[in-house]
Amino acid sequence: EKGRDLIKQVRTQLIEVSRPVMDAMVQTATGVKVLSLHHDMSASTGEEVVHFTLAEAPLVREKKNRQSFTREYSQLG
Repeated sequence: EKGRDLIKQVRTQLIEVSRPVMDAMVQTATGVKVLSLHHDMSASTGEEVVHFTLAEAPLVREKKNRQSFTREYSQLG
């Protein structure tokens, strides 16, 4: 039990130290300011979740259909 708690403490510290960089990466990728970050980890499975709450919904680009991608790719060759 102590080992698990220690692992969680170290991971939490790493998240806190890297938070400004992660916020900047998410803001660059989405174009939206990060309001908060939530983090959880399972010490037994190693599964980790990082959840960012954004100031607003980011703009998304329309999905390119696969047929169009295949056509464009084949024209390159």
